[in-house]
Amino acid sequence: MTDKPTDVPLPPSASHASLRNRGKRPTLKTIATITGLGVTTVSRALKDGPEIAEETKRKVRQVASEVGYYPDRAGVRLRTGKTNVISLVLNPHDEVVGYGSSVILGLSQVLSSTPYHLVVTPHFLNADPMDSVRYITESGSADGIVFSRTEPMDPRVRYLMEIDFPFVSHGRTELATEHPYHDYDNAEFSRLAARRLIEKGRKRLVLIAPPTAHTYHQHMTRGFADTVREAGVEQVFLSQVDLDSTAEQIRTSIRELVKQGQRPDGFVCGGEISAIALMAGLADAGLKIGEDVDIVAKQTSSIFNHYQPQIDTIYEDLTATGQELANIILRRLDDSPVASLQTIGTPELRFRTSSSADAASPARHEKTQKSAGAQKGEAKMDGTAQPSERMPSENKPSKTKSSDTQPAGARALSAGKTDEAVKAQITSAKKMLRRNKAKLKASFAHLSDAMKAEIDEIKTTVAAGRPCIPELDFATIRDGMVSDQTRADIRKRGAVVIRGVFDRTQAEDWNEELGAYIDDNGYYEKEVEKRGLDKYFDELASGRPQIFGLYWSKPQIMIRQAETMAATKRFLNGLWDIAGPNGKEFDPDNDYTYADRIRRREPGDKTLGLSPHMDAGSYERWTDPAFQTIYEAVFAGDWQAYDPWNAAERTQTIEYPSPAVCSMFRTFQGWTGLTTQGPNDGTLQLVPSAKAIAYMLLRALQDDVAEDDLCGALPGRALSATEEWHPLLLEGLISIPTVEPGDTVWWHPDVIHAVEDEHNGAGYSNVVYVGASPRCAKNTVYARKQARAFIEGLSAPDFAPENYEVNFKGRATASDLTELGREQMALDTLV
Repeated sequence: MTDKPTDVPLPPSASHASLRNRGKRPTLKTIATITGLGVTTVSRALKDGPEIAEETKRKVRQVASEVGYYPDRAGVRLRTGKTNVISLVLNPHDEVVGYGSSVILGLSQVLSSTPYHLVVTPHFLNADPMDSVRYITESGSADGIVFSRTEPMDPRVRYLMEIDFPFVSHGRTELATEHPYHDYDNAEFSRLAARRLIEKGRKRLVLIAPPTAHTYHQHMTRGFADTVREAGVEQVFLSQVDLDSTAEQIRTSIRELVKQGQRPDGFVCGGEISAIALMAGLADAGLKIGEDVDIVAKQTSSIFNHYQPQIDTIYEDLTATGQELANIILRRLDDSPVASLQTIGTPELRFRTSSSADAASPARHEKTQKSAGAQKGEAKMDGTAQPSERMPSENKPSKTKSSDTQPAGARALSAGKTDEAVKAQITSAKKMLRRNKAKLKASFAHLSDAMKAEIDEIKTTVAAGRPCIPELDFATIRDGMVSDQTRADIRKRGAVVIRGVFDRTQAEDWNEELGAYIDDNGYYEKEVEKRGLDKYFDELASGRPQIFGLYWSKPQIMIRQAETMAATKRFLNGLWDIAGPNGKEFDPDNDYTYADRIRRREPGDKTLGLSPHMDAGSYERWTDPAFQTIYEAVFAGDWQAYDPWNAAERTQTIEYPSPAVCSMFRTFQGWTGLTTQGPNDGTLQLVPSAKAIAYMLLRALQDDVAEDDLCGALPGRALSATEEWHPLLLEGLISIPTVEPGDTVWWHPDVIHAVEDEHNGAGYSNVVYVGASPRCAKNTVYARKQARAFIEGLSAPDFAPENYEVNFKGRATASDLTELGREQMALDTLV
């Protein structure tokens, strides 16, 4: 029965106040007593029940407000199972303190007109990011979660999606599963910032970036690197500090950087506190901002309005961000489609200084886009709260995804680049690298002489019947008896044969088991249907490769997780100098699995030959900032100072995304032999020189190579060594010595290798490819992707999506993994 409006007089508000002040909490019964209505009617009126007259609702709300009534949350939870709580997981770090207050304000403004209220759950830098999230979900202390600082393969997102718990992240991920998020276009931020500095005539630019583990690090560094390359100016790397570093660390690092020769003249900074520390470091070094150097920083508060000297800033409205996050989580709680819960805020450049380009287009960078959830006057989808007071020219979230929606981690290496774009990028990189052409020419001449001497030594050694590629028994590694001379020989040649890693009989059994796995699951028939998916080897193969797109057979798993293999990889990793600018570049004692394929080559085969090449990067070896740092000595004309075993920056490279391009950092590529094979058996060939890469790098910078060419190096392909450009190196191409089942062969990622064109031997030439991929941030990201592929039986993420094994009988599963195998597969990081 519908309540009719009544003329019940409301008692004087003074008596209501006296009720509030009696020390007892007002209840529904209190309101019912004052209004003369039933408790049930009061309850329905406060819930905006459609059966209650509007006048009655108005009177009930008025009394509830005057007596200070609010629902008993414990009672609500008992009745409904809901807490009416939204939890913001916040990291109380210096750089995000201001972030937190603004985001909290925006969240609170929206939630204030709803039954929900906000609770902040702290999360500290050194803690497991899952701890706070698990606490909330397992204790049932909130109905929804908001968090930030996302990682490419963020375990929190995966976990919350799997248990179907409402959340929104401030930041994107690389996960295949769509999830609710609001993000800021950090790639566009760094583009605008770099362009501004270039307009002001700055030539040597530095980016103070987010920590490498976070997704927005990839976005910001990619936008910056793209712009710097396109403009032909120089990027100076500041790898010692990031936005999580303390102000004192940044100040000291900047002061030390400026002391070096060829100091930077332009800085882009992604945080306010970091920017202030940057300014202090420049002042310490005696540089004047606006004269000696310029800065463009991200602005999230009014602090720069009161700071001298003035710098250009790019605004991110964090209050609007909080509002958008609140709107998204509310819509998620209402079961809105996930695809509609993804927005990206647009940066806005604020001119506080002048440049020669400003007169032509004073407002060229202004972009203001609004999302439905952050329109003026909207605190909620249908709310009535007033907008917060914001800084002028507010930066509002965009409802559409930006152009930066591709997975993080591609820098300038976006898949699908046109030939013109690739040529322009190569031209820009070569222009920067060839600033001292005369020195590079002289350096290459000296290097050519040195390489000729080394190639002659290789040829003489082989002709004399002596082993050119170092060999040792696994027992020597096991017993810790590898000599210094052997280590030096491996470093010189960039390759090694390690015998007896596995028992011969065991290796032969694995070979038979693999053959049955292929035959029993009809691989050959399925291969015809999927032919052409793998484009990587198209220009290397003399014919159709007999390499099988299988990753999860039980023999492959057993080889990867064997204790003897782990000991072998520890030895190989230990050949590197792992010191990096931020500590150890990788953990040499712990390795991740890198799931690769198998080779099974029959006698007489003439189809598998792979021409000489290097993996792990092609044209990006010249164009990627991390590669440029790795080969800095070579590009500076001082190839003698280049150390191929120095790991610094090796884990920071980003390769062009393409099937069969390795996304992991490998200290060594390698394989385990399952059959006897050697020269003329259609097996591996190497140019056993760890410094041959220096020759290839400098060869591409000589005058006889076109400005837009790198001796044929192309995105998404192997880096080929050819007769046209590298005939000297190819004189040193030799076949590996004969190996037996259970032996392993390893080579440095910069070593030229090939597969013999013809198999003239009597038996099969079969191997399981295995790489040494030590633990580091880069490899952790890939290992988590790979673990999911393993669970589902998909092709490993680096390879063409042939996905043969999804329904293969006898495929390995998690139950086949040992404890070591689970660690190597990063399986326990998947929640």
